[in-house]
Amino acid sequence: MQFLFSKNLKNRLWFCLCPLANLYIEDRIPDIALLRNNGAQITIGTDSLASNHQLSVLAELKAIAGLYPEINAGELLQWATSNGAGFMNFPKLGNFSEGNTPGILWLPQITDFQKTIPQTTTITRMA
Repeated sequence: MQFLFSKNLKNRLWFCLCPLANLYIEDRIPDIALLRNNGAQITIGTDSLASNHQLSVLAELKAIAGLYPEINAGELLQWATSNGAGFMNFPKLGNFSEGNTPGILWLPQITDFQKTIPQTTTITRMA
């Protein structure tokens, strides 16, 4: 495992977490603490309806938040936004830099990015 986190691979390797698909297929998820502790680049996916009941990034984030309440909303949202855009090599998405064109979603139940994502969180598309 240390090989994956070596200097030669660390910045070129991404881990796309699809926890609901993992739970659906094998009733467990990857060791997210291990990935975080080693500075892994993490993004969020949904896999497919063949191994998931829904295709919702928010549902995936809620699943992680329920199992890892120590991971704050800011970090989880980064995995789903700028990290996803970085992984897909879409530099104009995932952040609010001048000249970029991010989609804007409002998650009204998230009022403190230092806390985890509440299970009651909903999304409203703003732009």
